Amino acid sequence: MQGNKKENQQNDNRLVTVAIHTYEKAQILKTILESEGIESVIHGINLIEPSIPGSVRVRIKEIDLQRALRVIEQVDFTSKTAEDEEETEETNKEILIPVDFSDYTLLTCEFGFKLAKDLKCSVKLMHAFFTPFYPAAMPFSDAFTLPATDKDLYHDVRKETESEMKALNAKIDEY
Repeated sequence: MQGNKKENQQNDNRLVTVAIHTYEKAQILKTILESEGIESVIHGINLIEPSIPGSVRVRIKEIDLQRALRVIEQVDFTSKTAEDEEETEETNKEILIPVDFSDYTLLTCEFGFKLAKDLKCSVKLMHAFFTPFYPAAMPFSDAFTLPATDKDLYHDVRKETESEMKALNAKIDEY
């Protein structure tokens, strides 16, 4: 008789998995279950990537299973969060076209504008260039120190870039 009683007690204390969720949802479910008086534990937390779906189990005592299932049926994880609402907002679609005023710049622009037309996007031109203000390569043994920038050199590069961009805009308008 005592053996059966002890066996029933072990079955009552045995943990069963009632849900598998991301860490955040598992934590919410655990809190809800505990607020209903159902002892629960979270198992299998992946600390490296805790947001992997289906990586965290919510476990309860087997004796509480029926009560827990009634509570879980009332939990709605499908409601939109603020993060989901941000994603559904209309985004401003843009095609970013890198230009360096080389011979291939007009081809790049032509491709970018055609793509933007097909995708119904706006276009933004971005001047991509090598800057003379910072070293191109630096050995690992050297400390990284920025050279003192020459104001005149900076202004010259900026003026040249602005004039080349205006010329490029004029060429694009001709197309």
